Amino acid sequence: MIKHSLNENFICRIWENGSYYKDLKTTEGKSVEIFDTGIRNSDAGPDYYGAKIRIEGVTYNGCVEIHKTEKEWHEHKHRTDNKYNSVILQVLLYKDEVDNDSMTPLTKKSRNIPTVVLSEFLTKSIRDIWKEIIYNPSESFRLPCYPQNKDIPFTLKSGWFSELSIQRLKNKSLKINHHLEIFSEDCSKKIFWEKVLFDFICEALGYSKNKKQFLTLAGNIDLSKLRGMKLNRIQADSIMFGLSGFLKDLRFNDKYIYELKLNWNELRDKIRRDILDKSEWNFFRLRPANFPTLRIAYASGILYEVMYGSFFRSIVSVFEKSGDISKSINDIFRNIGEEDHHEMDGSVILLII
Repeated sequence: MIKHSLNENFICRIWENGSYYKDLKTTEGKSVEIFDTGIRNSDAGPDYYGAKIRIEGVTYNGCVEIHKTEKEWHEHKHRTDNKYNSVILQVLLYKDEVDNDSMTPLTKKSRNIPTVVLSEFLTKSIRDIWKEIIYNPSESFRLPCYPQNKDIPFTLKSGWFSELSIQRLKNKSLKINHHLEIFSEDCSKKIFWEKVLFDFICEALGYSKNKKQFLTLAGNIDLSKLRGMKLNRIQADSIMFGLSGFLKDLRFNDKYIYELKLNWNELRDKIRRDILDKSEWNFFRLRPANFPTLRIAYASGILYEVMYGSFFRSIVSVFEKSGDISKSINDIFRNIGEEDHHEMDGSVILLII
């Protein structure tokens, strides 16, 4: 068989269209029925979530991973990544020419992943399928409102954008009020406002890829308790990195990391909070400046200023007195932990590995 050089997106298009294949069997000869191919994942982790399949009469729900050939499971180091523990099926386009037991896909928990080789069950040639896909682009490549949107007057569109922006601000205001009500009915206490401010800053630091993780991390921070412990900066860092899960099984000959682990071991029993698994954090398709480890370090600096500085008062003062709110806010955030950045930047990078 001629093995065409096709990218993973093409294989996904085949997988999503059940008319391109039939009578699937695993490489071990077990029958496979597809009830739901799953939802495409554009982020780190398996290619599809929420798939439902039946293998030899047994129904499974979970994730599906797409590869061109068998060796890619090992080349991509999926076995060492907890994100792939929920994979129920590996889908290949081609089988490797050399049978090798070491190619067997295994999860971190050493579970064998069933594998299907699509090229062995296609209803059409690869060339014919390729032509169909090229001339019928997926919905993700189409603008739903095009070309009708060209006929809408600009004033109408700009007015609609203005309405959306106002509604967005209202939604954020309601979200903040709801957050305050969760903590206490008495919103006059400054610590509740400080906690809400810290939580929403953490959410913003997470962007779309790590928003949920940052909110969980912020939710595990008890400002009253930590403030009473009179922490120093390295202790604040150790709590943030410890609760995020990045210090677990971390071994590097680095002074900063050594101090983080030392302080975390002393503080974790006093904190008694849930710890995230570091595999929950996403680095895929992020620029280094947006890596969660760097953002956690920055959040730690904000936490320290909230607890022991005048951070909250400074923010309020900007809106009350500043003639240039944007510049004043930027100045406050730019100065967070400034004296510590040069010392720890390189060490924080080690937490990624």
